[in-house]
Amino acid sequence: MSRRALSVLNVCAFVGVVVLNGLAASGALSGRSIGELANRDPTYVLPADYVFGIWSVIYAALLGFVIYQALPRPAAGALVERVGWLWIINAGLNAAWLTAFSFERFALALLLMLALLVDLILLYGRVHQGGLRVQRGDWWFATLPFGIYLAWIAVATIANTSQLLEVVGWDGFGVAGPVWSVLLMAVAAGLAATFAVRRRDVTFGLVVGWALIGIAARWPEARMVATTAWALGLLSVGMALVGARPGVASRTA
Repeated sequence: MSRRALSVLNVCAFVGVVVLNGLAASGALSGRSIGELANRDPTYVLPADYVFGIWSVIYAALLGFVIYQALPRPAAGALVERVGWLWIINAGLNAAWLTAFSFERFALALLLMLALLVDLILLYGRVHQGGLRVQRGDWWFATLPFGIYLAWIAVATIANTSQLLEVVGWDGFGVAGPVWSVLLMAVAAGLAATFAVRRRDVTFGLVVGWALIGIAARWPEARMVATTAWALGLLSVGMALVGARPGVASRTA
């Protein structure tokens, strides 16, 4: 398939998933909105509702990507070749997840989210190859969108897993919910630190920090959860800013 045809399909995939997301978010798809279903079975890793506003940022960034990759310029063509079918597959998986979650097929939704996470890891790797990262245009319209998206889906995978376990009545091996929450938040913060130091990716830590602080905002009465979320959230943001400094990655590689 030609670059131009693939570029057009990328745009169509974006439009399709945005429309479906609007239907799912409003409840028009199944009669219940995504937010309503998420709040029905809350766990200690579910952040405050305002945190999910990050989807607006993600889709705005992805809009920049689909416009940029459609431009008639060599760098855009190279990006289309590098991304290949991964973005179209990503949009399909996202659409499938929205549908499965909206119709309360939570186990299937988790499997689809795991597949979405794998696809994003591959996409993230692709846009970092071939010097794309050091070019300003490619950073803003390729590295940044998929960095934000990957970070959020990594966090969302943890939240979706926790929700599914809550739905099926898992007892956590007798370990209290707040303790599991602390452990899972530590995993998220560890990922943020890894991306900050190894990849000098400021976006991952900022997104994780946003989510963790949102957990603290939702559960102020759960002191251990809230305190840990604040601490790890601020640490994630701090690591992101420190990791973005020139030379950090080379000193720790």
